[in-house]
Amino acid sequence: MILHVMQKWWFIPLIIAFFLPQDATGNEIDSLLSVLEETMHKRDFYVNLKENKIRNIKNLLDENTDSVAYKYSINNRLIEEYSAYSFDSIFSYINRNQEIANLIGNPVYITACNLHLASLLASSGRYKEAEDILNKMDRSLFDKDLLTRFYQVFIKIYSDLDYFSFRSEYREKYLAFTDSLLPLLDENSDDYLYIMEWDYRSKGLWEDCKRINSQRLAMADMGTEAYSYITFQRGLIYEFEGNRDMLMKYLILSAISDIQGARKDNASLTKLALLIYEDNQIERAYEYIKFSFEDAIFYNSKLRFMEIANVFSVITEAYEIKSDKQRQRLKKLLIIISVLSVVLLFAIFFLYRQMNKLRSVRNDLRILNDELKQVNYKINSKKQQLEVLYEKLSESNIVKEIYIGNFMKICSDFIDKLDQYRSMVKKMVLEKHYEELFEITKTKDLIDNEISEFYKTFDSTFLNIYPDFCEKVNQLLENDGQIELKKGEILNTELRILALIRLGIKDSAKIAHLLRYSVNTIYNYRVKLKNRAKGSRENFEVEISGIGTFEKLQ
Repeated sequence: MILHVMQKWWFIPLIIAFFLPQDATGNEIDSLLSVLEETMHKRDFYVNLKENKIRNIKNLLDENTDSVAYKYSINNRLIEEYSAYSFDSIFSYINRNQEIANLIGNPVYITACNLHLASLLASSGRYKEAEDILNKMDRSLFDKDLLTRFYQVFIKIYSDLDYFSFRSEYREKYLAFTDSLLPLLDENSDDYLYIMEWDYRSKGLWEDCKRINSQRLAMADMGTEAYSYITFQRGLIYEFEGNRDMLMKYLILSAISDIQGARKDNASLTKLALLIYEDNQIERAYEYIKFSFEDAIFYNSKLRFMEIANVFSVITEAYEIKSDKQRQRLKKLLIIISVLSVVLLFAIFFLYRQMNKLRSVRNDLRILNDELKQVNYKINSKKQQLEVLYEKLSESNIVKEIYIGNFMKICSDFIDKLDQYRSMVKKMVLEKHYEELFEITKTKDLIDNEISEFYKTFDSTFLNIYPDFCEKVNQLLENDGQIELKKGEILNTELRILALIRLGIKDSAKIAHLLRYSVNTIYNYRVKLKNRAKGSRENFEVEISGIGTFEKLQ
């Protein structure tokens, strides 16, 4: 019922914006951007819908635990549901089905799993690994569906390589596999129409291209992967035509569909952020690219990280420059206010001297003097308020600068590590050390090390800003419930949770995501900490948020 009501209300502005006349393109874009930003604010709602659907499918595994074929089928549903949502989860369920397929020795199952794996690797930019898997397959085991998927993965590999490298050999292979695929497809299917659209686009036949795209779009619903993909391609058509407004329109529609479908592996919002940045809407561009970066972190695809990195750095730099200018303007404004206050104080002093000279009107002067004292009191009060505000702004700016600096360093270090990892993988592939490479990719040591480094960076940065945080926390706890750090620890899990609460992050789900714990674990930590509080347990986290020891960095 809640979903029905929200959808009923939600699509009214979208439908109005979509059908605005073309001579009102500017208003249409503004309306669509408003719809997009409202959708962005409801990201958690759509993610919860996705998680509930995945949870219901997983519950099916408990209904028939004896049939491996049943488990294989449910795992396939989970692979499809995790598509464009969680790279690691897709990979995990493909591995589970590979184990089932190998256990029962079913060659069709084994082949289908390998096709899933090759498709996943191709979508993440690991084209060589995907190609190697496909080349080892026995085509005699293929039925029509497996053969169709086989050709589609090869087309994905060579179309991407052709797009990125412009080498004719890749285009020739792409066209050859396309010719092999076409006879297997229904002429009314989206796969067939997509190939026709691509062919028209390569020939520059834009009207035919849009006609086919409209036919595809009519078969897709908002919030589905198909709708997101088709509208993104429609935007590319207008980009080739040089129609920037229509490009933005369809990128916005694609981005809205991505969010409603909880698709974390997406490109529309990143491309839209760059266009918004070119229009000098820095704050809006920054919010969009930050949203895309968060999705990329959640999906965990290295290819998507690399695609976003350049745009993210450009927009973030511009955002910082603009923020710095705003801070400079604020400082100038404070100086002007201070000068005016001094001038006003001199004026008051002058009036006071004049009142002393006018003894004949002493009674009137006494009344005026009282009034002037009240004015002076208000001025001093406002000045003190401005000083407090300035101190808070200074603290906020320094905290922001420290965390942004550390964040940029983490990004830079992560890119360096990615490059080192890429070099290592390239070397091992060239030397054909496939088994060793496979063993490396199975272990979680790399992730665990990165998490450990993240904790160290967060701990040291936070304590650099709030050096007496641990002491202040213990003052709020009972004597037998105080937190004691082990040797070598900067902060422990309890202190990190409280540190995030001090920084304004109070949602357990967000804290769990940042610290790599389950939501239930974070909830239990918070309950235990409240139970150990000296005062009211309801006010404990409020008191944590009020810890304000702050020392300006030298």
